[in-house]
Amino acid sequence: KLLSTGRFRYIEVLNFSSNQLKNLATNSNIRPVVHPMELHPYLQQSKWIDVHFKHEIAIVAYSPLGNMNPTYSYRRDTETCSKAPLLLENEIVAKTNEKRRCTSMQVALA
Repeated sequence: KLLSTGRFRYIEVLNFSSNQLKNLATNSNIRPVVHPMELHPYLQQSKWIDVHFKHEIAIVAYSPLGNMNPTYSYRRDTETCSKAPLLLENEIVAKTNEKRRCTSMQVALA
């Protein structure tokens, strides 16, 4: 309804699943222009990104440094959860930053 007033030109969706996005596209003439999502080397979501590119929906990555957030520290402290190293301490990231002559953070953000 707000789009029809002319006061808004674009919409953003947040935390939409593929079914919700498909439902929006199928049952309305509204196409979101941006969809923020968690995206980093540990959570690449390649197929989901492809869907967005296909529908010309821009993606904004949040939490691009992955498990650097102290909130996730519990995941490294239990035996049942992943023991993945902090993203900026990951061996592959470290090798890439040496090769490219940049910081681990720049590699992760790229």
